[in-house]
Amino acid sequence: MDKLSERIWGRGSVFLIIWSARWAFLNSWLRGGLTAGSYTSFAVAHYSVAKRYVKWFPPLTAWHLRWATFLDNRAIVLGLKTAEQADVVARHMAVAPHWLGGDVNVADALLTDWIYVRPKVMCEPHTRPLMLITLRDIRQSKGNIRQAWELNDEARKLIDRITDDRQRIRVLASVGCFSFKHGNPKARTDASGLIWRAYSLALKVSEDQVEKVKDEARLSGYRLS
Repeated sequence: MDKLSERIWGRGSVFLIIWSARWAFLNSWLRGGLTAGSYTSFAVAHYSVAKRYVKWFPPLTAWHLRWATFLDNRAIVLGLKTAEQADVVARHMAVAPHWLGGDVNVADALLTDWIYVRPKVMCEPHTRPLMLITLRDIRQSKGNIRQAWELNDEARKLIDRITDDRQRIRVLASVGCFSFKHGNPKARTDASGLIWRAYSLALKVSEDQVEKVKDEARLSGYRLS
């Protein structure tokens, strides 16, 4: 994992995250090699910083989200080359409101293409379940709860293939919380186990992710206590 990724995962200095991303982008430009990957990497940095300001300074969240979607759109124009690029671009486009450059229809189309039109494309073990989760949330927002459940179940089947513990936590928590919030009593019992797996693993791996799992569980109605 590169230094920029480590700083993002470790909640390093915002200044260093953005500075590192700008430096990497500038180096690519100076070498005459600006690619979709150059833009998506820069967008990831802005998106990671945007999430930090949600609770205490929304204007900065908006500013960084707008930069993220601007860079994502440039990547789309150049042509996304990997599932990982499609994953991050679709997530940003799905989360950001329209007035900040977001577009759920673009995100839906990207994910449908990379998940189903190119199902055998090589990607990291966590990429496909994360894309399924983003598409699940989009379909749910459009009222397609049956499709959302199918996508959630598909993501769940891939959990044990994930090799990165931090990514496994993300998928476990998201799948579990969705099932707990929308499921019947039997589904909720099963979901509780997934949430606790995410929480227990987070305690070993990342203090920052512990808080994220707690927040996600609280929003689903599940009490981690």
